[in-house]
Amino acid sequence: MANKIEVFTAGCSFCNSAVELVNSSVKKDDEVIVYNLNDEERKKDYKEIADVYGVKTVPAVVVNSKLLGCCKTSGVSKDILLAALG
Repeated sequence: MANKIEVFTAGCSFCNSAVELVNSSVKKDDEVIVYNLNDEERKKDYKEIADVYGVKTVPAVVVNSKLLGCCKTSGVSKDILLAALG
């Protein structure tokens, strides 16, 4: 079963590292969506999506509509990401 992975970023180097981690960890059929919260044209829409998931800091990763536990208290964890991807 394919996963839907949503990554919330600010477009900085720390966030880009999280995007790279996700892209290197997903399977071929997984869907990855990156929301840059500094994108002036889409900022409002992306912020609304982030609010639904409870994103308070970036980078943050949501897998199958669930904010990863590491993203609630600290940075993205490869081990937690891989466990969520199954």
